[in-house]
Amino acid sequence: MHVPYKGASLAMADVMTGQVQLLFGSLASAMGQIRSGRLRALGVTSSRRSPSLPDTPTIAEAGVKGYEATGWTGMLAPAGTAEPIVSKLNGGLVAAVKTPEVIAALRAQGAEVAASTPQEFAVYLRAEIAKWTKTIRAANIKVQ
Repeated sequence: MHVPYKGASLAMADVMTGQVQLLFGSLASAMGQIRSGRLRALGVTSSRRSPSLPDTPTIAEAGVKGYEATGWTGMLAPAGTAEPIVSKLNGGLVAAVKTPEVIAALRAQGAEVAASTPQEFAVYLRAEIAKWTKTIRAANIKVQ
């Protein structure tokens, strides 16, 4: 049974107290509880194991073939932004997220850095939109 929550902390509290049995949460929100032993990671939803939890299998490895659903963060600019501005913003962002301090801070939260070019990110976005459009249509999901 799906139980909607207004935030990850409330859902996590209910998992830890046995009110609900399972949570699909982000590593960033769950890592502290996993490391303390209050939560047990059953699987990661990415296509490969997380460097933060190398002994935790992917959902696909655990038996759901082809499963992959990841959260990501990207930087977008308004359509029509001049290419030199986009390039400068991208260069600054890539330089920042590749610093050892930022990489360490993100990994401590279970996140990974995947800096790319604007063109690579556009390809990724199109693929994500196509994947989730297909999923939504197949499951006949409607906005209420």
